[in-house]
Amino acid sequence: MARKAVDLFSLLASRGGPRSSQRRSGGFLSGLGAVLGSLFSRSHLRSERRRPLQLSRMGVASIVLACVVAGYLLGDSFPLRRAGTALDSRSQEPKGKAEGQRPGPISDGLDAFRLPADRESELLSNQAFFAVVYRDDEREKAADLALQLRAAGIQKARIYHAKYKGSSYWGVVAYFDSDKEQEATRQKLLEVPAPKDHPVFEQKRAKPDWPLVQPVNAQ
Repeated sequence: MARKAVDLFSLLASRGGPRSSQRRSGGFLSGLGAVLGSLFSRSHLRSERRRPLQLSRMGVASIVLACVVAGYLLGDSFPLRRAGTALDSRSQEPKGKAEGQRPGPISDGLDAFRLPADRESELLSNQAFFAVVYRDDEREKAADLALQLRAAGIQKARIYHAKYKGSSYWGVVAYFDSDKEQEATRQKLLEVPAPKDHPVFEQKRAKPDWPLVQPVNAQ
């Protein structure tokens, strides 16, 4: 459009009237055409210079967009998405756990009441209730019953190794120190839920004189 305007002014300058007027008009029109030509050529040059800049900006935007897409698709490979970090937005459910599966009890809730082997048979007093008696080779069974009694609230339940008429046995006992503690311990033994895998406990508890109080001495 700019070039057509310049050419039009040049054509008018070359086709004027008398020579004097042609000179004056030609000089004027030629000068005007030169000015317009220089203006349009400069604007054209500026537009030509802006194109690489616009292309370079588009190129940078394309690179940034490509990096964002690659980071989203390969998010697990970036260190900020490591499992267990605060930036990891994924669920931290344990592997192998089925969806909707309820967590089960830990060792039936007895771990908090387990004792080292040397404390399972420690003497806490000189008198105790004898709940059940097991053979000498059934120490583990006696310790398991004492563990269940402790978990049920009888905190001084232990095992006691004794000898009677030439034979050894393991007794499951519940220690007490005072008359008040004796009565409270007796009541707990009568009301405690039936221990698991120990039917002999229920058999003994059915007797009217159970539990029996016996003196306890170091063997």
